[in-house]
Amino acid sequence: MTSIANPTAAVTLLGVSLNSTICATIYGTGFSATPSQNTVTFNGSSATVDFSTPTTIVVSISALSCPTPCSVPVSVTSPSGSDSNHFTLD
Repeated sequence: MTSIANPTAAVTLLGVSLNSTICATIYGTGFSATPSQNTVTFNGSSATVDFSTPTTIVVSISALSCPTPCSVPVSVTSPSGSDSNHFTLD
């Protein structure tokens, strides 16, 4: 009998919600449930991962360098891979 391991979901970014000027929620798939295993860059700066599940990451961000609404690059790397995209925040 051959055992087949469950594949880890690839990292896919689906959206970003700005909760305040210092906090944002990233939605997607393939994130680690352990916050320290996710690396996030937000508008070119590292973001502190405060909370994570396989589908949600909450980060502390530095002040935005552009007034809202604006388009910012977001990148997430976890043990299962990485993804990046631009999201419009308002």
